[in-house]
Formats: sequence, structure tokens, C-alpha cells
Amino acid sequence: MKGKSLKILHVLLLLVIVIIIVAAIYLKIQFSLVHFEEAIFSIKDGTKNTDSGIFIYSIMVCLPFILILFSLLCYLFYGKRSFKVIKKHKKICTILLFVFSILLLLWSTKFYDYVYNSFSSSGFIEVNYVDPKETEITFNKKRNLIFIVVESLETSMFTKTEGGYWDYPVIPELYKLLEEEDTVVFYNKDRSQTVNMIQGSSWTTAS
Repeated sequence: MKGKSLKILHVLLLLVIVIIIVAAIYLKIQFSLVHFEEAIFSIKDGTKNTDSGIFIYSIMVCLPFILILFSLLCYLFYGKRSFKVIKKHKKICTILLFVFSILLLLWSTKFYDYVYNSFSSSGFIEVNYVDPKETEITFNKKRNLIFIVVESLETSMFTKTEGGYWDYPVIPELYKLLEEEDTVVFYNKDRSQTVNMIQGSSWTTAS
């Protein structure tokens, strides 16, 4: 009876491992630009008014892969033609699989970047900040400077060729402005982001 209970627990643990692995891969593919702190915020406060269809769709996409991988692991551990090494070292193999699944999940949610940025410091402000009260500003020809701030307009509104998500242009007028000679825009290498933002401020609610 004890052996049967342990087998059931082991099979359930394999199922948990499979779900974690598939979820990690799905998150990496579907939400590759989402950072760890965004995921935590969404889980804690941002899912109350979320359409349940999103969760159903995610489950339907992942379910076939979960069943396939789960069946494969069950065959490797309990099948008649399973590897002798796996059967002999079942506990070690299971622990290694579990550790791998957790590490994969943390990697897919950019947890390692989150930890690194949380404990790293930068002297950028101290080095580059200029106090306007202690600085004399002169103009050869004084001109008006007009700032136009557009709420919630991000580079995701660009076409895919411009580093965004759209297959066709939805802001063609802004594309024209980008092409003008006196337009200044700061891009990163893949043009998906205009400026580097500090940790925890790269998404709408946080900023």
C-alpha cells in the first residue's frame, strides 16, 4: 500500500513538473517582453477584470503539450522498455527534473534579471545630473520648446518591421515624423525601445 501511494505521489509530481515546463515555454514564447515584476503585479492585482477567455485559450494551447510530455515521462519512468538508469536512480532523476523546471520558469519570467537589477547600483544620476539652480544657461537665440506627451503610446504600436507588434501601420503620420531630418529618436538595437528605463519602471502601471 505504501509503495502504491508513493507511486501515485511520484506520478503527480511528474505532472507538476510537466505543467511548470510547458508553462515556462509558453510564457517565453507568448510573453517574451514581460518582466518578472509585471507578472507578480498581474497575479496579485491585475487579473480581477481579465477576460476568462485568455486563461481558457492558454490552457487549450498548453494542454496537448502537457499530455504528450507527461505521457513521455511516465513511459520513461514506468514503461516496460524504459531506461534502466532512470529506473535505478528514479529519485535523483525526479529531483533534477524538478530543479530544471523551476530554473526554466525563473528564466522565462526574467527572474534572474530582476534579482540582478534589484541588487545592482548605478552612479548615472550622480555623474550626469546638473542642478539648474547652480548652472548658468545662455541662448544665442531663445526659442520656445513645446512638449507633446501622448499617454500610453509605446513602440508596440509600431509595425513589426519597426520593432512593434502590428502587421500594418496604425500610426502612419508618426512614421512620417520619424523620417524628417530634424527628428531625434533614441532607439536600442532592435528598435523595440526608445530609451533605457530603470528597473521596475518599464511598464505602464509601474511608471
